[in-house]
Amino acid sequence: MRPRSSIVALLFAVTAGLAAGRAAAGPGPDEVAAARTALATYDDVVRAQKVRSGANVTLQLDDPCPEVLSTPKAAPLSHAIDTLTRLVSREPGHPQARIVLAQALERMGHFGPAVEQLEAHVKLHPGDAAAWNSLGVALSRRGGKGSLERKLECYRQSTKLETTNPAAWANLCNALTMAGRPGEAISAGLRATRLKPQYVYAWMNLGVAYGMKGDAEQEEKAYLAAIQVPATEEKCPFARFNLGLCYERRKQYPQAIAWYRDALRVGLPQGPRSREAALFRHSLARVLYQNGDYTEATFEAAEAIQIAPNLPEPYSLLGHLLEQAGDKAASRRMFVKATQLLEKFGPSHPERVTRHAE
Repeated sequence: MRPRSSIVALLFAVTAGLAAGRAAAGPGPDEVAAARTALATYDDVVRAQKVRSGANVTLQLDDPCPEVLSTPKAAPLSHAIDTLTRLVSREPGHPQARIVLAQALERMGHFGPAVEQLEAHVKLHPGDAAAWNSLGVALSRRGGKGSLERKLECYRQSTKLETTNPAAWANLCNALTMAGRPGEAISAGLRATRLKPQYVYAWMNLGVAYGMKGDAEQEEKAYLAAIQVPATEEKCPFARFNLGLCYERRKQYPQAIAWYRDALRVGLPQGPRSREAALFRHSLARVLYQNGDYTEATFEAAEAIQIAPNLPEPYSLLGHLLEQAGDKAASRRMFVKATQLLEKFGPSHPERVTRHAE
C-alpha cells in the first residue's frame, strides 16, 4: 500500500501534468470548439423548428426562438454559456471565447450580458473589426439610452479597421438613418452595395435612407434591388413591405395590396404567427379598407388580432369596419379596446422596417 505522502505527491504530479497539457494546447481551445458545436447544433434545431412553423429561413436565424429555448434542446447552449463564462474568468484575454459567449447569450435573448462581453473583448482586442460590428448589432438588440451613439462608434470603428466588410457598412447606413443623417447614411449604403451587389440588407437600409431624405424614386429602386436578389440567397419580406408603404403613401392601393400580400407570401423569419406578421396583416387590412375591400379588410384585421391581441391598431380598424357595416355597439367596443391598448402599450405600427446585418 502506498504511503499517504506518495499519493499526495502523485496527485500533485498529475495535476501539474494536466495544467501543462492545457498550457501547451493553448488557451481553452476545446471549450471554445465545443461551444461552437453546441451553437451550430442549436441553430440547426431552430432552423428545423422554423421550417415546421412556416417561417422564412433564408434570413439570419440568430434571434431568440422561444419555442426551442423552452425545451431541453436548449440545454447544450446553456452548458456552453456556463463553460465559456468560466473560461473568460480564467483567461480574460482569450481571443475568441467572449465572441462565442456573446453569440450564445444573444441566442438566449440575454442582450445586456452579450453587450458586456463584447465591450470587454474590444477593450482587450481593439483591432478586431468583426467584434466592433458584432457589438453594434448587440447594442441594437439591447436598445436603451445611449445605444445609438455607441452603435455609430462601433460601426465606424469596424469600417475603419476593415474597409471591405459590407455588413458593417450596411449597419452604419442603418444607424446613421436612425440618427437623422440620411446623406451620410446613403454614402455608407452605397459603399455596402458596391462591395456586395446582391446584398438584401444593404439595399433595404439604403432604401430607408433615401426615404428619409425624401428621394422616393431612389427609395423604390433600392427596395426593388433588394427584392431582385436571387431567392437562393435571401428572400426579403421587409423590402416588399416598405415598397407597399411607398405605394400606399401615393394612394396607389392595388399596388400596395399586391406588395403587402407578397411580403406575407415570402414569410417572416419570426414565423406566420408572430407579432411582426400581425403588423404586416394590419397594414394589408388598412389598405384593403382604403381601397373599399371591406370584407377582406375585416378578415385581415381579425386575423391580426388573433395573432397579436395586444396591438391597438387592428382593433381601431375593425371598429371603423363595423361602423361601416352598421354595428355601432360592436364598433364602440373595438374603439374602447384600441384606446386601452394604446394607453398601455403605445402605438406599434412601423413607418418603415429596417434590419441589421451580422
